[in-house]
Amino acid sequence: MRFTKYSLTASSIAESVIAMVIISICILTATMVYMNIIDGDPPVKKYIIQRRITELLHETRMNNDIAPFYKEYGTYTIEKTVEDYQENLKLSKISFLVKTAHKKYTYELLMNHKIND
Repeated sequence: MRFTKYSLTASSIAESVIAMVIISICILTATMVYMNIIDGDPPVKKYIIQRRITELLHETRMNNDIAPFYKEYGTYTIEKTVEDYQENLKLSKISFLVKTAHKKYTYELLMNHKIND
């Protein structure tokens, strides 16, 4: 058998630093993606909350109910606030604030209501 002699040149410090920076950026990006996936609300919970808000909006419209409330639903809470819209006595701005463990969502509705004389 015959061995071929060849030599490898050693990497310079600059090449080593560049390689370490590239590897660090890849690890940082992967960690950020992983944390966003872990910290995000599960899609099923988000759809359940959206369905409940839709029900509350429908009930508010049908019953002409402008009374504020605060309700707890296990892993999230819903707070309904009512305020006059631009000082118009017949128009109200109704806000539903949903608080989960990690996020807050706000749903708003403008509603024309009757004034009791």
